[in-house]
Amino acid sequence: MARTRVIGAFAATIAVSVAGLTACKQKDTSQSPIGSAPLKPSALPSASSSAPAEWTLPSVKSEERDEAPDAPHVDGGAFKAGTLSDIGPAGPASASRFGVVMISKRDEVVLAPPGKTKGSFKGITLVASSFAEKAPPPAIAGEYAYFVSNGKLARRRVPTLGPVEVLGDARDHTRVAALPATESRPAAAAFIVNPDKPTGSATAMLWVEGGDIVRLSPDGTGASSVSMAESGGEVLVAVLDGRTGMTPVHVRKVQFVDKRPALGENVVAWVAGPAQPTTELTLLATDKDAWIFSPLERETTRFGLAAVHIGGTPKMGSPVEWRMYPNGVDPAPVAAVHACGRELLVYTRPSTEAPGAEQELHLAASGDSGLESSDVLAKAPGIQALTASGDADSLLVVYGHSSRTWALSVPCPHPPKSK
Repeated sequence: MARTRVIGAFAATIAVSVAGLTACKQKDTSQSPIGSAPLKPSALPSASSSAPAEWTLPSVKSEERDEAPDAPHVDGGAFKAGTLSDIGPAGPASASRFGVVMISKRDEVVLAPPGKTKGSFKGITLVASSFAEKAPPPAIAGEYAYFVSNGKLARRRVPTLGPVEVLGDARDHTRVAALPATESRPAAAAFIVNPDKPTGSATAMLWVEGGDIVRLSPDGTGASSVSMAESGGEVLVAVLDGRTGMTPVHVRKVQFVDKRPALGENVVAWVAGPAQPTTELTLLATDKDAWIFSPLERETTRFGLAAVHIGGTPKMGSPVEWRMYPNGVDPAPVAAVHACGRELLVYTRPSTEAPGAEQELHLAASGDSGLESSDVLAKAPGIQALTASGDADSLLVVYGHSSRTWALSVPCPHPPKSK
């Protein structure tokens, strides 16, 4: 296990849930709700027991190993927790360059902007009943927040607020991955839809602004979590087909020709063990390299963070490196972010092997050979969700504890000066 530096201990939480959809405009960033019908949620997604009969799981063998001990900080710098801000009640919340973005039950965008003190953020005024506790955080891409509400994929502009835009059908209680528009491609969002028949499986889809919705999941496969990242001018999409037995991890490239998506080959990069309904995967990519991170069981009595190295081109049976945890934890949120000039991973893990032990919030940089040593930024029981955003000077981590939403600023470390 790589060395871990303990920097500080703080408390915080984000318990989140999804809510009703409205087409009304919002005039205030943090005040009175706009009326709409309340959400009538469907049942929580669950891991399936096997793949549909028409799809055969390929024979995939990945080399799996424990990570090398004492992976150093390449630049010699350690991350240290900065200012902790109490944002308000638990609810679907995400870190962004605008501040902390929350989505209310009425599909309002509620913004907690930066405070007067460097690294601080203002609290919101809405009460706990304004938010649904179990909804996933929205995906922030460009000037939009993407989320699922009342069985619909929706987005809303931040911080210059506009009406709710309904983009298509989607599966309640699932998370959206989104990328902003660039000169070469339009905005895009990967999401999950319900089965089209009672015996079917949920599937992953790709929404592209100005175009059709495209199916990402091959026929006969399912989807329980999606992640998306840009790598070398192309888009990578990873899909977890969570099951109670063997869990395939699908990856494919998406190229844009005349701003229209062209799907690359679907590759089963890894076949993991059992997944839980809350198991998610997270893509972390550079221009020439990419990793998929997912916390899950390695064996019956072992649990850890799996790092699947898919490289510049996805391939079947990609190597897997494990960063083991002292005990299992569910959920075990993870967030990838580009900040401080590097690709970073924020994740939670139990502090000890004791049942019910406090969770630690870890931050590690990604190097050429995988994750470097982590720094512990916070400790809290029951961290339920996690997002991060950053720039060249600092990063913002939004997470939660004890029915509250918290924002932790983390300044970029400076390498020690040579003597």
